[in-house]
Amino acid sequence: AYEEATAAFDAARSVSDLPVVVSFSYDRGTRTMMGARPAEVIKRFRAQGATLVGANCGTTLENMETVLQEYAATEPGFPLWAKPNAGMPRLENGQTYYDVTGEEMAAFATKYLEIGAAVVGGCCGSTPDHVAAIAQAVK
Repeated sequence: AYEEATAAFDAARSVSDLPVVVSFSYDRGTRTMMGARPAEVIKRFRAQGATLVGANCGTTLENMETVLQEYAATEPGFPLWAKPNAGMPRLENGQTYYDVTGEEMAAFATKYLEIGAAVVGGCCGSTPDHVAAIAQAVK
């Protein structure tokens, strides 16, 4: 469940001393496609020397909150990264739509910061309006 991320992490470390961020997509709620749980991910990559560990994409804002809570409970005080989708995509007449508003994402971004996120933002479906609302909320 970690082979690709470990290979990428090792490759980055072999050519640079820059900080390395590791982010997983929990597209099965609180598990990755390959079944990895947040506690396993943060333990492994903190031990390898990641600067931040986080989650991106995923399913719902609430599931992102749950993932971050598990990270924080497993490694208290370790800086986290949170970049959720603007909701689950839906297809209408060949167009993809996301229903989560910037205000909703901003409200969850402040929750993510309280949990321990050092970086918050948006992934799929996020627009400049989403990012502006998040930035305003977390100032």
